[in-house]
Amino acid sequence: MSLSGRDRPLNEPNPPLSRVFIANNLAIVSDAINPGQLGRVYHQATYWFGCALDDVYIPKGSIIELVERQGNTWLVKPIAGQ
Repeated sequence: MSLSGRDRPLNEPNPPLSRVFIANNLAIVSDAINPGQLGRVYHQATYWFGCALDDVYIPKGSIIELVERQGNTWLVKPIAGQ
């Protein structure tokens, strides 16, 4: 890390969302999650199936909380205030 606290030069654009660090219990929705249906989520450099815990719509690009993994599917919930 540089003395300025940045990992990249000032003139370099922001990295794409897929390269941004996401905490262990968070992921990004890559394909919208519809109520009662599977969508896709991106977590730790891997795409997983995702299902909303409360049967809500979660749009693509949303940051979500991972609640529980069942096989290759994560039960997820949206982060409040997003």
